[in-house]
Amino acid sequence: MNILADLRRRKRMVAFPKPDRSNLNPKLNPEDEIGELDIGWAEGKFSDGHPYRAELWSWQHLAAVTFFFSCLGFESSTVEELVHLLEKEVSLRFVGDKSVTADKTQDSSGNDLWSVCIIVRHEDETWAVVDLQFNPYQEAHLTQGYDESLLRLPSDRAGLSLE
Repeated sequence: MNILADLRRRKRMVAFPKPDRSNLNPKLNPEDEIGELDIGWAEGKFSDGHPYRAELWSWQHLAAVTFFFSCLGFESSTVEELVHLLEKEVSLRFVGDKSVTADKTQDSSGNDLWSVCIIVRHEDETWAVVDLQFNPYQEAHLTQGYDESLLRLPSDRAGLSLE
């Protein structure tokens, strides 16, 4: 079932809420106890008008992108359907192992969202490519020994590095 095509067939103009991540306090120093580092964010819209927010982050030896978008129209979607949606809408492409989790959550405004997390790098191995331009939160304060390659998102698009 193609979810976006089904929504278009209904010919309804639905106002989808934009994910509100205003309560996010980016982690910019991996010295804390969990070693998580927030790197950057991107926003856009799917072809049906659903706004999304993508957040690039790393943790220990992994780099991941988490996508947030309204559950409206996707309430009963499976992980596979959500992955297919992202493959189509943001040119997500898996080139290695496939690691995806999807959970429903609420944003800072109380909107029901999907949170779809995709591992894009594991150590020096690329698992997925996402064709988005990320905006850095701000300059990260890296500790000695931090793997700076996790700051780069694998992409087919030139100039995507956040270095």
